[in-house]
Amino acid sequence: MELNTISGLAIAGVICSVVLSMGVPIALFIAGRVKLKARISSFFIGAGTYLLFAMLLEQQLHALVIQFCGLNAQSRPWLYYVYAALAAAVFEETGRLIAMKFWMKKWLDFPNALMYGIGHGGVEAILIGGLSGISNLVSMLMINSGAMQNTLAALPAESANQTVSQLSALWTTPAPLFFVSGIERISAIILHIGL
Repeated sequence: MELNTISGLAIAGVICSVVLSMGVPIALFIAGRVKLKARISSFFIGAGTYLLFAMLLEQQLHALVIQFCGLNAQSRPWLYYVYAALAAAVFEETGRLIAMKFWMKKWLDFPNALMYGIGHGGVEAILIGGLSGISNLVSMLMINSGAMQNTLAALPAESANQTVSQLSALWTTPAPLFFVSGIERISAIILHIGL
């Protein structure tokens, strides 16, 4: 049960990704509201659509597919990735269609469609890039300070070994890759705005 030190570059990469994943959606929200006079509700309709269709309904399908079909990234990676991409497309596009047709039909103009996309992509960036980045950052700082070692010492051996195995990605991942997460989240926001 050995924890390796996390490099300063890796920590900087996580900080950069968190700032981008959380700061860009906030800046876009402010710009959409101030410059384009878009409705705040359009942002929340986009965010709510993402939460309902991608985080709730799509995840229920994933649970069923994994449980009943045994399909996962380890057993059949290419089939799993194709399935996951198709499921995301079906759920998110269906959510967009319903949102535009029923919840936004009175305000379906450029500023509000843009604000909807900022909400949809922005909440995804905050949840996936921002919150997971914060979790990684806390773990990295705990590892480097020695606090994680103390926490692991209080766990049963099997749980501690499993936790170390999961945390090992923080020191085995090449440091520059931690910067990529924020860039990927920005591209995802742009995609959601375009869609």
